[in-house]
Amino acid sequence: MYKYAFCIPFLYIYIFIKKTNLKKYHLYFFINKKFFYVPLLLKLISIKYIIESYDNKKEEFEKLLDIELTEQDGKLVYSSTLDISSKLYQLGVIVTELPENLRVIGDLILVDSDITQLPKGLEIEGSLIANSLKIKELPNDIKVKESVYLAESDIETLPNGLHLEFTLSVANTPIKTLPSDLEVKENLYINGTDIEDLPNTIKNVKWFFDCL
Repeated sequence: MYKYAFCIPFLYIYIFIKKTNLKKYHLYFFINKKFFYVPLLLKLISIKYIIESYDNKKEEFEKLLDIELTEQDGKLVYSSTLDISSKLYQLGVIVTELPENLRVIGDLILVDSDITQLPKGLEIEGSLIANSLKIKELPNDIKVKESVYLAESDIETLPNGLHLEFTLSVANTPIKTLPSDLEVKENLYINGTDIEDLPNTIKNVKWFFDCL
């Protein structure tokens, strides 16, 4: 019977999931080095949430990322740079989606995160930093003020209405065309793409790296 002893901790976890209302969450397990079972000591098993959806978006997002949001004009506002990447290392929390109508006053940093789709109504006063992200498109209503960094990502298309003060980087991505009304005032990086033509709105870019 002892050969099945290692299954007992997982049985307790299964019962815990069934008895709690965690239907909208997956669980991510960190097991500290080894189990303890007779005659060994059982080590603590700590459970962290992989955030995929929220019953109460504002409160759940604040609690699980240890941040504070304010509600303004239908937006959930974060008043500084929001670094989702660092939360993985600081809190052991893996974020796979963001709440809709999120407004970030600083930068939104998603490098190495598990987000595959950005929410509707996203506004970023600083830059979107999402290099290497497995994301194929941006929301049609996204607003980014400064720069967009999507190098080495899976981006295939960009929305109309993207007007950037500084930089757009889509280097080494599958993207083939740029929006006809795209505006970038300083740097444009398209090396490693199949982009052949630039929109007429791109004229005064300071630095341009062609892939041809």
